[in-house]
Amino acid sequence: AASDVYKRQVDRIKNIHEVNRVGIVFVDPEYTSQTCRRCGHIDKGNRSGEMFKCKKCGFVGNADYLASLNIRDRFAQESIVPVVNGGRRNGVL
Repeated sequence: AASDVYKRQVDRIKNIHEVNRVGIVFVDPEYTSQTCRRCGHIDKGNRSGEMFKCKKCGFVGNADYLASLNIRDRFAQESIVPVVNGGRRNGVL
């Protein structure tokens, strides 16, 4: 199943980081491809394939690129909290 593949990938990444003594932080990607960077509006209809168009303010862009920026911002907001629980932050992963 897809969840088994995901778990194996996460375990492999954790192992590589552990072996190399490098910290790792997982960021919850939930709704990042549906969240408008301009106004913050979240709507499943904001994303259509590779295209993002906000239903509220009309902001347009590449959905994956904008989601990656939202993930980066989420990391930056959370990075002021020390990494605890074996690399888990805020209960994610």
